[in-house]
Amino acid sequence: MIEQYFKRHKKVANYGIECLDNRLKGIMACELILIGARSGAGKSTIANMIATNNLDKRVVLISLESEENDMIMTEVYKRYRKETNRDIDKREFSMGAGTENKEILDRITQEEMEKNKNITAYYRSSEGFNINSMKDIITKEADKKAEMIIIDHIDYFDLHNPRENENRNISEIMRAIRTLQGEHDIPVVMISHLNKGNRETKIPTLEDFMGTSNKVKEATTVILFAPDDDGNLDNDGRIRRTWICVRKDRFAGYDNEVYNMGFDLDTREYENGYDVYRVNYWGTKVCKKGTMLYGNFQKSSDEGWK
Repeated sequence: MIEQYFKRHKKVANYGIECLDNRLKGIMACELILIGARSGAGKSTIANMIATNNLDKRVVLISLESEENDMIMTEVYKRYRKETNRDIDKREFSMGAGTENKEILDRITQEEMEKNKNITAYYRSSEGFNINSMKDIITKEADKKAEMIIIDHIDYFDLHNPRENENRNISEIMRAIRTLQGEHDIPVVMISHLNKGNRETKIPTLEDFMGTSNKVKEATTVILFAPDDDGNLDNDGRIRRTWICVRKDRFAGYDNEVYNMGFDLDTREYENGYDVYRVNYWGTKVCKKGTMLYGNFQKSSDEGWK
């Protein structure tokens, strides 16, 4: 019994996002992880980051929003920009601007394809994508010893039962994922939409998910991302301040820590270090607790709730 329990709870992957790996200590085999993000928080970027930070694992990425090869080309962009020292943004790069150095571009592309060979990516086909498509992929890839499934994102599934409303369809999808995840002892990370919320909410809550509450009920871990609107007013636009909060953790319960990290729009990566805050349950007030920098926690003076 003990051996089986530890096997189901063994760490199999990382988030690749410093504050989450510090807080959650990685991703366990038995976990069904739900990540919610508002518009502008980079849902597909989060999915791709988790995939590319576990290159020693067999990862399956079901990308229902991105175009084919988006993940690889983002990694190529990051390296090409650095190696050529070109100040080019991702949109320009996607249109082919600044890519005249074909030798470097071709080399980087080949190296990234080889480096990411353990990631099996699926995209929405012309026939669409529904619960049966998902079942077939997870079953097939689990038989091939896949070690993690990432679904970006669940709200883009086609309705498998048109006679029922969307919430009922999503509830059935969630239960099917939970069943498959339990059968194969393979972690599943799902990305989902959040509502816009209200003006008083700084940090999203579990009630902010679009559609059925069964998303939250079935998940073992729920993580929320949101732009820091106030913080982004004070920077030059290159760094996007982001709130990250673990709102549900079946293994450790609720806590009120929330993390503020800077995402560099040029490098497409989170900065080192992050600020630690406390947040009330409804996400309307935060209080700074300190700063985590290079693994060392530096307590700050209490700024008070605001």
